[in-house]
Amino acid sequence: MTKSRVLLLILVIIINLWADTDQIVKMAINSPGMLSSRIAPGYTEFCNRLGIQYPDFASKGLIGYGFIEPERQKILQSPKELEINVEESGRQQLITVRHPGVDRPVYFALQDSMLISPYKLQSRDWQVHTGTYIEYRVSDDKVFKPEQLEILDNFCEYLLELLQVSPARQELLKENKLIYYRCVARDDIIRLTGYNCRGMGILAEDAVVSLYPCHFHELCHLMINFALQDVSLYTHPFLQEGFAVALGGRGGKNPDVLLDIAVFICEVGFMSPEGLFDASYFRANDASFTYPVSGLYNRFLLEKIGIEQYFILYRAYSNSTGDFIKISFSSLLKDQWQSFLKESYFTHVITTDPDEEFNLSQTLGDNEVSTSRNFVRFSMISDTLRFDIVDNIVLTQSGNFQVETSGSEINIRNLITQNLVASYASGLSLDPGFQIDNQKRAVFYLKKSDLKILKRGF
Repeated sequence: MTKSRVLLLILVIIINLWADTDQIVKMAINSPGMLSSRIAPGYTEFCNRLGIQYPDFASKGLIGYGFIEPERQKILQSPKELEINVEESGRQQLITVRHPGVDRPVYFALQDSMLISPYKLQSRDWQVHTGTYIEYRVSDDKVFKPEQLEILDNFCEYLLELLQVSPARQELLKENKLIYYRCVARDDIIRLTGYNCRGMGILAEDAVVSLYPCHFHELCHLMINFALQDVSLYTHPFLQEGFAVALGGRGGKNPDVLLDIAVFICEVGFMSPEGLFDASYFRANDASFTYPVSGLYNRFLLEKIGIEQYFILYRAYSNSTGDFIKISFSSLLKDQWQSFLKESYFTHVITTDPDEEFNLSQTLGDNEVSTSRNFVRFSMISDTLRFDIVDNIVLTQSGNFQVETSGSEINIRNLITQNLVASYASGLSLDPGFQIDNQKRAVFYLKKSDLKILKRGF
């Protein structure tokens, strides 16, 4: 073949690719329903691998794919301002669409002119680690710790038992796995999702994209859908977000940290769960209040009515529109709620002096750890102190836990998950402030029985 013919063939291929690109983008703008005819069979199979279905979507792979309706309308108003960029890699193309009326880049991925996963295409060079239930993809393998994947697998196992998932479904999850995209930098998550966020679930692909190494909250959303198998796309936020907070926490804080705050919010009367039974009220208020309080009430529901009745409730307030009537509960539950609120105990950092005899067990500089029959006492001169949990607390410069103190707060962070696992803040607690001893050390206590909860990571 002559050089001129080779160049002509390349030009024809490029023209055809751009024609396909233009056609896909125009279809997404003008007739988004027709995109289902352009989904690659392999992508459909991948999206359906765990048997989670949303009846409102005949093509699960199109959930969240392309433009949301307000974005589409903005583009239709000024189509000439559309900017399309195409990156090619062999048979695959990544299309990035931008428009002044759309505040994010929108991605389409093609292979042989058919739609595939934009997340998998953009993470094709990421390191992949395979766990029992999780396929963990990380943008920079230097930050990966095997313990992170182990904790995520343990969390999935914990939820599978709580949600009473059948052995056959558990085996299906082991075989086909949830996908976890760990983004090390903010640019990574924008590149994958188009959004400047900390993390989000990808319902189409049964995946989580997150800046956190262990994003339990988003996994909760996927796992309850896995347990239900077939559920409407939208659930009343009091239940949807409440469930995820109750078991997975939120925003880098483990559940007990938020539930402890929620007890305080309810006890002092800042907010009650009853108001949040109205979805519009939930959405109109600050998430720093609504999420913890809904999480606390959902924890109450899970304990009092059991998982089967909880599933019935969850389905009853799920639909295809996102419009919800106010949740109604029996008067019996209202009485039980008050008892639950009084008896609830989610705090791990104790500031009052237990009436027990303590013996010094370890020092690190001027910092001390002492133990009694049921408690561990910290006496801290430093602002930060690292430790590990074996059978007891072990102070060490390279520990996986870090205590951080200030004038009014004590925070304990798991450095593997990077989540806050225990916290005390004088402005968010009815307990007295922590003591300062005669050597000007902050003094506080942990229950020995709580150490295993801190150690497991969630």
